[in-house]
Amino acid sequence: MKRVYQTSEFDRIEKTYNFIFPTEIREFFSYGMPTGKYFYNWRDFSEENIEKINGFQKNIEDAFIFDLEHNDLAGDFKDKFPKAKDEKELKKCVLDYLHASPKLIPFYAHRCFFDGLDDMPMVSFWQPTDSPICGINFIDFIESEFFNKHKETSKEEDEQIEKKLQKTGIWKDIVF
Repeated sequence: MKRVYQTSEFDRIEKTYNFIFPTEIREFFSYGMPTGKYFYNWRDFSEENIEKINGFQKNIEDAFIFDLEHNDLAGDFKDKFPKAKDEKELKKCVLDYLHASPKLIPFYAHRCFFDGLDDMPMVSFWQPTDSPICGINFIDFIESEFFNKHKETSKEEDEQIEKKLQKTGIWKDIVF
């Protein structure tokens, strides 16, 4: 089977958008590029598309700021940042934590993968207070999302997900 993406094309995409594809997504894209209304077009290097994809990160930050100001997200982090002397400092600590964590990279609609992290859960991001897991890993996400194989996770799978999320910084506190 002919590969769709070449290494140089992946390099250009990653450099343009400042992230690294996880191995399983790079492999998937090397054989096929999903298209459609809700998929992101990584091959489109127009200013408009670059702004759209990079704007996703800005939307995440804006959502955090909104939830910090209106949904008491900062209160969820009081125990994590006990030295924060007031709400303003606590909000700054949470945003610094967000910026130090792996970025969420959009894949399909609000479904995202983690920047450069292999074999991780796929998550849906609307607001920090509404960021559920959409798949235990990329393959599970594809099966659940596109082949309607939704299933409840077992206790063992939940433990596996929780362990995987330990590498994700703020997302381990938000998603699980």
